[in-house]
Amino acid sequence: MRTAIALVATSLIIAACADAPTPVAPKAPAAPVAPVSAAPAVTPSGSTVSPDLIKKAASVGYYPRTRSGLAVFCRKDSDIGTRIPTEKCVNEDQIEETVQRLLQAQQDLQRGRICGSASCGGN
Repeated sequence: MRTAIALVATSLIIAACADAPTPVAPKAPAAPVAPVSAAPAVTPSGSTVSPDLIKKAASVGYYPRTRSGLAVFCRKDSDIGTRIPTEKCVNEDQIEETVQRLLQAQQDLQRGRICGSASCGGN
């Protein structure tokens, strides 16, 4: 008896799965995205952020944002001991120094010069 019930249930499941799938209506194409202009961004304070500065900042992981009407550059970074990334931002004045420092650190690591003292090799 149990075998007969299992056989009937199995054949009902197979019959239900064998039905032709209902056609899905095609989705409408997404609206085209407006191109980003290459002109310098103007902050409400009147200063401009050059595209060159934006490229340099992007090369070390920073992206431009506006916070409280001011242009800032932010990057997501995880602190030591956690896997949760936090967004750290610097203003226009600080980004150039930050980019220089990070690029110098990358170059030092590529050269193998990590310690920074004269005893490391003298360069």
